[in-house]
Amino acid sequence: MLKKINADYLFASWRKVRYSNNEVIIFFMILFIDTTNNQKISLKLGERASIINKSEDLLGAIDALLNKSGYTIDDISGIEINTGPGSFTGLRIGITIANVWGWFKKIKVNGRLISAQDFILPRYE
Repeated sequence: MLKKINADYLFASWRKVRYSNNEVIIFFMILFIDTTNNQKISLKLGERASIINKSEDLLGAIDALLNKSGYTIDDISGIEINTGPGSFTGLRIGITIANVWGWFKKIKVNGRLISAQDFILPRYE
C-alpha cells in the first residue's frame, strides 16, 4: 500500500526511491530560481534556500547550494523559474540556464520538456 504524500512536501523533497514493506515512494527534487530582482537572486532546493546579489553568480550559487545540501546535478528532477516581469539581464541569464539545463538533462522546466521548438521565454514589461 502506497503512503499518502502531501503535495507541498513533494515539491520540497528530494528524489529518492525508498523500499519499505514492499512500498515504493518516489520523491522529487525541484530547483526554484528567481532572477527577477537584480539586487536579490533567490534559489531554493528542498528545504535549503540561498540569496545572491548578481545573476552572473547564479551557476556558482546553484553548485554551492547542491554541495551544501549533499546532492548533485543528477538529483534535480525539475526546475521552476520565475519568468518575470523583472530585470532584463537577470531574466535572460536565469531563464537561459534553466532552458539549457532542462534540455541537456531532459528534465521539465516550469512543467515543460525543453526542445529546440519549445522553451521558456521571459516576460518583460
